[in-house]
Amino acid sequence: MLRRLTLVMSILGLGSSHCLGQTSKSMLEQCREVVAHEKTPSPFPPDKVLSATACTNYIYGFVGGYLVTLQLIGAKGQICFPSGATPVQLATAYVSWADRNSEKMQLPARSTIMRAFEEAFPCKK
Repeated sequence: MLRRLTLVMSILGLGSSHCLGQTSKSMLEQCREVVAHEKTPSPFPPDKVLSATACTNYIYGFVGGYLVTLQLIGAKGQICFPSGATPVQLATAYVSWADRNSEKMQLPARSTIMRAFEEAFPCKK
């Protein structure tokens, strides 16, 4: 069952990551914009809006794809997102993980976001 889940998530992630050209480095840069803005709230500079939006859209797409996949195959996942989690909380979790795992930034974004969320939001056993 876990193999099927991994395969389906890889396919979903490959499609979105490949189409967007999303790398872990670009994802990290984009999500840093979201986190920085949260720490110093002010009007978003126009040149940063697209970057921050790319981060939150990618995260929402990942979370949605992950949850739908689990539902379709009838599996319990390894990531349990908190109810009402905001894009800022999810981006912060990713940035925090990436800062501690800089050697993994050569991996595709789909891989690093999965690892970050597995660590940040593990399911209780």
